[in-house]
Amino acid sequence: MHRTRREVASGAATYRQHQNYRQRKVGVDGILKDMSGSTPKGELAPFFDRDGALITMPRKQSRKIALLEWLVTQLPAGARLSEVEMNAALRPIFDDVAVLRRYLVDFGFVERPEAGVYVIPAAPDPATP
Repeated sequence: MHRTRREVASGAATYRQHQNYRQRKVGVDGILKDMSGSTPKGELAPFFDRDGALITMPRKQSRKIALLEWLVTQLPAGARLSEVEMNAALRPIFDDVAVLRRYLVDFGFVERPEAGVYVIPAAPDPATP
């Protein structure tokens, strides 16, 4: 897409690109759980606002791991998501989806078998000890 200097300076091109992205967004609504209104309780509660959005990432590793454990339960168990679908799932929680994706993969909560593909592990079977 060719942008003029005036469009770039005014921000119109960026807004138009954002609107095009929203229109092209993959239909992930049926795949992803509704994360609105579900916020973690206990020690993680201070990191979230009233709307359920993450305000800041915890600095302590134990709290960060607890946050990631909660976050992976909000994703569809056993699903194979593209990067766009993963971003759509994480954006209601935190605007910096790249950080969340990186932490989920680095800490082993989500697998990344190839570029742009994320696999959420299946939920453990409660019948097995």
